[in-house]
Amino acid sequence: MPTEPTFTSHEATSSGTSLGGTPRLPRVYVPRRQLWERLDQATHSAVTLLVAPGGAGKSLGVGGWLRFSSEPQTRDAIWVAGDESLTPARLEALLSTGTGHRDVAGSPRLVIVDDAHLLPSSSVRMLDRLLNAAPDTMRVLLLSRWDLPLTRLVPELLGDFTTLRGDLLRLDDTECARLIEEHARTTDPRVIRIVSQRAQGWCAAVVLASRSISGDPDPYAAASGALVYGKGRFTLGARVSAGYAFPYGDPVTFVAGVTPIVRYTIDW
Repeated sequence: MPTEPTFTSHEATSSGTSLGGTPRLPRVYVPRRQLWERLDQATHSAVTLLVAPGGAGKSLGVGGWLRFSSEPQTRDAIWVAGDESLTPARLEALLSTGTGHRDVAGSPRLVIVDDAHLLPSSSVRMLDRLLNAAPDTMRVLLLSRWDLPLTRLVPELLGDFTTLRGDLLRLDDTECARLIEEHARTTDPRVIRIVSQRAQGWCAAVVLASRSISGDPDPYAAASGALVYGKGRFTLGARVSAGYAFPYGDPVTFVAGVTPIVRYTIDW
């Protein structure tokens, strides 16, 4: 089981993780215990696929697991971005590195591929081939926005393949409250209730809405109009200050009076 983290720790990465891509943990970090417990178990298999929409907290959730878990597979793990540069040859070389550095249980070193949905199709086919022909030669954790075309039935029956879904990343009311208080700079229970209910546990929606409320002279009114949820879509309509940084693309902005009004939509 993971050790209890410090909620107000300074930004840090797992010092034992290779290739330097591990995300830094924010000053106020909400542990994802359900995810960590499942990762402790699932990553003993050859391939683990974590599927959740953008902004659900996959990278930070796994980053925290690496930082705080005592499981042997988190030691000296390899973290790499999944993109067109991760060719079959390069990915297979990483897996070979993992095979040459086995943990105390004799399992290959864990290779974590962030944004695995961006992998070239040829690299996914290579993973599928190894999963079926030589699962003992690799241990991979894939973070993806959608399911990947990997063979499932037989590998799942043999315990070589595990899929984890986004429900493990859904924030509960207490976790939402911590993030809202930090980013909205308010402890008003009405604000916390509105944002929590409308965000429905989705991390990106909680943070974006809370940041848009921060500094508003009327946080309750700002929260009341900050977040609208529709099927597969969140729309953030908020008053924001100049220079506000949106991490998921450029919003559409129009002006009402002297204050920018932003309508920012995230599809997932």
